Amino acid sequence: MEDISSEFGGTETKAMIDANHMEMCRYSSREADGYRKVSGELRIFCKEIEESLKKEDASEHQQR
Repeated sequence: MEDISSEFGGTETKAMIDANHMEMCRYSSREADGYRKVSGELRIFCKEIEESLKKEDASEHQQR
């Protein structure tokens, strides 16, 4: 059975982090594998949100 308790819906990439819940929040450095994986996914989410907001703003501007 696949563990889906920690998945975000709608994401394309799945990456495993070899850590428990406490260790997932505390990284030794920015070069740590878990930090790079999590921060990379967060950057993708932020970019998608920004693009969505720009589209909404453009749509609202056109409707005026």
